[in-house]
Amino acid sequence: MAQPGTAANAPKLSAGSVQQLAAGTFQPEAGCASGPSVQVIGRKPAREGNKDRRTCLRISDGCHYLLAVLAEDIKDPQQGSVIQLLDWSCGKFEGLQAVFVEDWDQASPECFGILGEPVGVPTATEASEASEASAVTSAPSAPSAPSAQLAAPHAAQATHAVAQVKCQKLLEHERPVASPLRNIQMSQPMCSQRDTPSLASPSAMAAMMPASASLPVVPIAQLSSFMQRCRVMVRVLSKTDMKTFNNARGPGKLFSMDLMDAEGACVRAACFNGAADKYFGLMQIKKTYEINGASVKPGNPRFCKYPFELTLEERSTSVVALPEDGSIPPMPYKFVPLAHLATSPAGSSCDVMGVVHSVEEPVSLATRNQGPRLRRQFVILDSSQASVSVTLWGQQADLHFEVGSVIFIRNAKVSDFSGRSLDLNAGSFWEANPDDQRAFQLKAWYQGGGKNEPVRFMLTTSQSSARGRKRSLAEMQQEDALLQLPGGDASSKARTVHYHRVSPITVTAVRNERTPFYWGCTHEVPGLESKVRACNKKVENGQCAAGHICPEPAARFILNLTLTDATAAVRCRAFGEAAETIADVPASEFAVLENERLAGSIHAEKTYTRIFRNMYRRWAMTLKCRKECFEGRERVQVSVESCAPVDFVSEGKEMAVEVVTESMPEGHPPIRMRAPSIFGESPLLLGAPARRTATIIAKAICDVRMIHQRIFNQLLSHFPSERLVYRKMAKERYGKRRRKRRGASICSTETKDTRASSVASVLEEPKELEELEPRKPKPRKAPGDVTPSPRGVHLPQI
Repeated sequence: MAQPGTAANAPKLSAGSVQQLAAGTFQPEAGCASGPSVQVIGRKPAREGNKDRRTCLRISDGCHYLLAVLAEDIKDPQQGSVIQLLDWSCGKFEGLQAVFVEDWDQASPECFGILGEPVGVPTATEASEASEASAVTSAPSAPSAPSAQLAAPHAAQATHAVAQVKCQKLLEHERPVASPLRNIQMSQPMCSQRDTPSLASPSAMAAMMPASASLPVVPIAQLSSFMQRCRVMVRVLSKTDMKTFNNARGPGKLFSMDLMDAEGACVRAACFNGAADKYFGLMQIKKTYEINGASVKPGNPRFCKYPFELTLEERSTSVVALPEDGSIPPMPYKFVPLAHLATSPAGSSCDVMGVVHSVEEPVSLATRNQGPRLRRQFVILDSSQASVSVTLWGQQADLHFEVGSVIFIRNAKVSDFSGRSLDLNAGSFWEANPDDQRAFQLKAWYQGGGKNEPVRFMLTTSQSSARGRKRSLAEMQQEDALLQLPGGDASSKARTVHYHRVSPITVTAVRNERTPFYWGCTHEVPGLESKVRACNKKVENGQCAAGHICPEPAARFILNLTLTDATAAVRCRAFGEAAETIADVPASEFAVLENERLAGSIHAEKTYTRIFRNMYRRWAMTLKCRKECFEGRERVQVSVESCAPVDFVSEGKEMAVEVVTESMPEGHPPIRMRAPSIFGESPLLLGAPARRTATIIAKAICDVRMIHQRIFNQLLSHFPSERLVYRKMAKERYGKRRRKRRGASICSTETKDTRASSVASVLEEPKELEELEPRKPKPRKAPGDVTPSPRGVHLPQI
């Protein structure tokens, strides 16, 4: 244990050695091969559980102090001891200048108090300011002293001179500064010790003044990781809401902004805690500011799409409001017509303008991470006669919208929910009725009759087609390969969840090695759109995983299925209502049946087998695909979101619409069909070539059905409901033709209207179908016999 000593018998410290060590220019004295003598004035041992086991010290030469990092295999000196460095190197440690000590020797067995009045090693900026201060204040240099204690007054004078230079520069600045000095009267001498006693000490002055008051203005494109602080002149493009978070350091708050400079380059700026409270009300969208002293760091790809990110601090950053002089361009817009959104990929961003056509009331939705959130949806349309739904979230959803107002939207996210829709996220910006010539022209079109014109392209469809066009399983797997894990790279446009509408799809396997249901919690929890739902978590010993006490849980299906179509096969899971639709039995009844089967009931065993056999059918499903990490491997988890029997009539209409739309030549002027009942409520406009294509396809289908009636009967014998539909359609089609032929006014050639009506008769919704009586089986003929078809084509007996 080292004994305490007095400053009188303290060994001599190497004055000025710490500053030379930081600069890497230390040279030992003549005739001395050892390193400098320094004092340990601070010690921070390695933390338990930390991978870095090195001890951090603060060493001093009496004038300045510096961070020192000891190697792991050497002993630690005691605080207050004087040591002599034998082997060392210079570098950076956690962003700070440091000395890495490999070996040292004890210069004295005693420990002392802090020798001298050491201050931190000045940075390059402070060193340049100190040289300027020498020209302003002619402070007498202290004479050389044998001990390091005499060098402290000179260091204090230099620090005070640096503070005076910073003070004078701020006094010369005429713009209002959003900083702690804003409330101080500019007419008072800020550095006067008589008027402002709190600023008398150099340490207090250094804490109040920005450390980068003399930084030059840097373009955003020239930012680099070598800059610690910067000064930029920018325009605020977007600003997020104030958010709260919790981490290991405790709770906090933050908001971020997207900034653009005069060259059009953009960067993200973030404010935390006190800086967030200070600048949230000050920084306004579309306004220009000069930001001085913001720290620069590489952008985190999870939260920032730019290579660098600025952090505004509460004390060391100043923000100045700039007048609108035209040096920074206004808010940039690259508008896209709404009709072009049909071909825009999901997840991309675009700028649009339109007129508010309808507005819904805001609703509160329960989210998993952020609690209840407001959501408002409204529909906009433009001169391309296309309409799309726009969704607002959070505080923006609480704002009022008027029908007929023009709205400009920047950086809206394209979503494939309900066909095509737009979401306004944290990086989006919108303004209503802007002072822009394009807004005046659009409003004049709307008031001049545009609001009464029919909508040609309704991009946001109804619930029946809420997941976009149908896809095959092979197409679904190709799109799911681009999924990313939740919380991945924010700069990537990849999504974390995909919804696919697949129809028809066949259940080819149902794995029943385990019980296909579990007991779920019935406790009510907040759901979507301010509704309540059941917890549905698994209940064990009367309690679910969420901690709810549930004495009477409810049975809930969980089916492991294999789905197949003509292109691929996938494994998926079905829960709740979708699983009950596939099983065609409630889960509660199935649970009772399972207990009876385990008790040995033969009737229950047969019913159990019949239920599983009936699951092997064709369905129209909406599948939810989500990427997850399981045992270190990434995989796509597929689940059934919704399930319904295949509606061949409505899907036939949809396929006809798809064929007609794709056959329309590019650039052909659209012509509205005279028989809109062909496509129900679809607002698509069809050209003449497309109508001819649809007519030919419909007539060919009917002719093939009549010629191969026997083949159709045998193929459709396995699907009774489809057989009724096909028979009814063919009967109505050819019954109308026979009645027209017996009339007096029959034209030899069909007009366009007749062809359109023939397509309508094929594709229109069938009326209520009466159940046909089962036909008596006919005796089978010998192989080789032929039966004449309705039109004389002889087909072999199948």
